[in-house]
Amino acid sequence: MFCSFLIIAVTISLVIALVEAGRCKDSYEVFVWANHHNVDGYWKNFNWDIVTTIGFFGDLDQGQLIGMREYAHDRGVKLVKGVGGDDDQIMNATYRSQLIDSYVNDAIAKSYDGVNIDHEGNNPNTIEGWTALSIEMANAFHARIPNSQVSADVGIYPEYEFRNLTFDYTKMGKALDYLFIMGYDGEFWDNVQCINQKTEPSCSNACAPYSALVYGIESYINKYKIAPEKLYLGLPWYGIKYEFIAGVPFQTGQIDYQEIMNIKRANLNSTVTFDDKSKTNVLDCGGFCNPAPLKNEAFYSKIWYDDAPSLSYKYQLAKSYKLKGVGMWDATKLDYSSTINRQDTKAMWDAICQ
Repeated sequence: MFCSFLIIAVTISLVIALVEAGRCKDSYEVFVWANHHNVDGYWKNFNWDIVTTIGFFGDLDQGQLIGMREYAHDRGVKLVKGVGGDDDQIMNATYRSQLIDSYVNDAIAKSYDGVNIDHEGNNPNTIEGWTALSIEMANAFHARIPNSQVSADVGIYPEYEFRNLTFDYTKMGKALDYLFIMGYDGEFWDNVQCINQKTEPSCSNACAPYSALVYGIESYINKYKIAPEKLYLGLPWYGIKYEFIAGVPFQTGQIDYQEIMNIKRANLNSTVTFDDKSKTNVLDCGGFCNPAPLKNEAFYSKIWYDDAPSLSYKYQLAKSYKLKGVGMWDATKLDYSSTINRQDTKAMWDAICQ
């Protein structure tokens, strides 16, 4: 009798797990940035039941990325390469044509499925060139590689760092397969223009302030007329370090999620509070965070970061606004080698579909 109940319980658990995985794909897709890591084959630890696209920089045939292409394709997952261009030549049509040919030829030779244009400039004199590159890139890939994908990265909100001066988002939204909203680096020190904002987003120490994410999504949809199903919401798997001078918080750099968990354990007097406005955690080490001074890093005493529960609030935005999907920068910020952080790593992946 016990065995029968056990079999039923296991079966129900498997069915629930499969339903939840399918529900995530039905609600939104998952774009994963995967770069080089210190663990070979670390990407095998992804939750491949929910991954739909892998973004990468560099060469798939080098380092820790070796084998990921075949592993992904066997599971029906597409791979797109992060690419850029020369700001000084982007207005030159011949340059654009040659650049696009090189990217298409490389995709064919290396068997990946498209590109993601990553340009984070704000030169208004190049808006026609970068917009043209995006449209021409999409046309070339779609013509030569069936079912290929061409996308572009955009700021946490359109005016962020005045990047709206470099791209015509409305035209791009029509031509490209999707835009990847980089819903991070929105903290004050990377976003000082928030001081002059009369509306949202307001200034925050958080990397991905909730109000900035909402403002960005609504701006892309309503102001630039981009269809929600063409937008990914990317979120940070890292935190921001702060030190206080005369009561003023100064950013001292980024820190990977796996390192945040290590520091949290190393600082026994640390406390974690939740900033409800930004939907972000604040780790207070109760003094300088160890082991930072031992590594000759910049001193810091607080870390603003996202974890599985805080990210769940933000992933929900993709469902609420019916976006194409969610993503992160980046999957290598987790620990895929240590048993100590294994539950933390699993929780970050599980949060995507909660």
